[in-house]
Amino acid sequence: MPEAVYPIDYGYLEGAVAADGDGDGDGVGVFRGSAVGAGVVGFFVTADPGTCDVEVKVLIDCTGGEIDRVRGCSTTSWVSGACSCG
Repeated sequence: MPEAVYPIDYGYLEGAVAADGDGDGDGVGVFRGSAVGAGVVGFFVTADPGTCDVEVKVLIDCTGGEIDRVRGCSTTSWVSGACSCG
């Protein structure tokens, strides 16, 4: 089985358009955790200083542990961080 790219489920919000303007056709990125019914619990922001690319991902139904796993998943030189709502 291939290794997962992200530590939890990742996809895109249907019908939403990302603000990065790169024309790749992808919508707003979403990490979905296991805390069913929790709703939006935070956001994950990545920034690549070399290309000036900034992306915002939504954290939905994520536990604290899942947020920590998302925060630690970046294996590139990108600056990243997560914040919790509430």
